[in-house]
Amino acid sequence: MKTNKYTSGFTLVELMLVLSIIAIVAAVAYPSYTDNVRKTHRKEAAGAVLDMAAAVEGVRAQRFSYASANGETRALDRYNIDVVADATSFTVTATPTGDQLNDRCLKLVYNDDNVWQFLGMDDSDLGLDEETCFE
Repeated sequence: MKTNKYTSGFTLVELMLVLSIIAIVAAVAYPSYTDNVRKTHRKEAAGAVLDMAAAVEGVRAQRFSYASANGETRALDRYNIDVVADATSFTVTATPTGDQLNDRCLKLVYNDDNVWQFLGMDDSDLGLDEETCFE
């Protein structure tokens, strides 16, 4: 009885084809994945900014001035949140760190007029709106 020694297994061409398909799918999927991770961290930071703004408003309700909230900070995984306040106004800024520096919205700035701004690391206005950054 004659046996064929090549009856099972995959050829090198088949394996290379499967590896190329996996590489193409990974190359397409990875940028989308990292963009979604950055977007999630941005939304988390925006929530923390609003929490900090609410706390600053609480300070004003108790002391009739925002000034004592000046210098408050909070650190998240990918953002540092700072408050700058005087007697009549405040600004809460979330500054990105680490990989979040590659995000399109960069610094998230919220003030006592309930207005969001999105600034570059040099504090230049990026010209983005809430719909773009919080979609």
